[in-house]
Amino acid sequence: MKIAVIIPFFQRSRGLLAAAVTSIAAQQVAAGTEIEIIIVDDGSPVAATSEAMPRLPSHCSLRIVEQANGGVAAARNAGLDAVAAGSRYVAFLDSDDVWLDGHLAAGLDALRAGADLYFDNTDNCDGTDQLSSSSFLRDRHGRLDPDAPVAGTIEGRAAFDAILSEHMPQTSQVIYDFHHHAAARFEVSLRLASEDYLFWLCLANRSRRLAYHTGIMGRRGRGVSLYRSTLSWDSPSGIARVVDQISMRRMVAERFSLDRQQVKRVDDEIVELCEHVIFLALRNSFRHPRTILAELRRLTGLYPAFWRRVPSAIIGLPVVRARLMQG
Repeated sequence: MKIAVIIPFFQRSRGLLAAAVTSIAAQQVAAGTEIEIIIVDDGSPVAATSEAMPRLPSHCSLRIVEQANGGVAAARNAGLDAVAAGSRYVAFLDSDDVWLDGHLAAGLDALRAGADLYFDNTDNCDGTDQLSSSSFLRDRHGRLDPDAPVAGTIEGRAAFDAILSEHMPQTSQVIYDFHHHAAARFEVSLRLASEDYLFWLCLANRSRRLAYHTGIMGRRGRGVSLYRSTLSWDSPSGIARVVDQISMRRMVAERFSLDRQQVKRVDDEIVELCEHVIFLALRNSFRHPRTILAELRRLTGLYPAFWRRVPSAIIGLPVVRARLMQG
């Protein structure tokens, strides 16, 4: 049985990639399991070929795919295109993240038991973890304690609704059945945000069962992250990130068959994101005028109803600002 692990690579610091690869090689897996590590060098300032890699055990192999910079979605897609024939499962690991003990074993057990998609928990390295704040999981299991983890499954259509309601999976902690989802690819137009969220929805929409585990089996890094670099209110790319988030929700509305409650949820999120765009546009109109105008034009093409939101959003800016501060 073979699993491919895809690492999109764009970093400015040395040593991060080697740590990620070392954490893969340290995973304990059943006899007969082969691990192929596919590193996609996405025009990285530090070339993947220049990194000192650890010696791999005999059941692990590694190859590097090089391409001009196209963004993380394009890099992951290049990795998916390079998955060897016969590979049954695919996992992702960002190049500045590491896996902890048990991640692959737990995921592969869940997939062999009938799940098509699996994710577990990760330490965000800021005093929080990915899953303990999940309303969906707390409603199911009560208060979540990473030191007393729980596992579960979500069947059929409920899996799609669960991920639509909350972006629970973190990319580095996902493993899925590649045979069942061989055609799935990331949306390359989403350069700054939500490309992973849309991908998980695509997988969940076609999955018969989703499995999860709340134990912490990964650790987030602090290498290059286009998403994190846009989170400042004064970032020149902040408004582009929010427009990507709106674009993703428009894609969800167009590509999936949503019930009334799901349609309302997506529409409500778009309204909040439009208010966020207006806040950032006003705040940065003198700092980054060309960027603001370009993104407002893009948003108009994506969502013409945006301009109907402007008057009420301007009136409610103090409320919008307070909400963003809490978020």
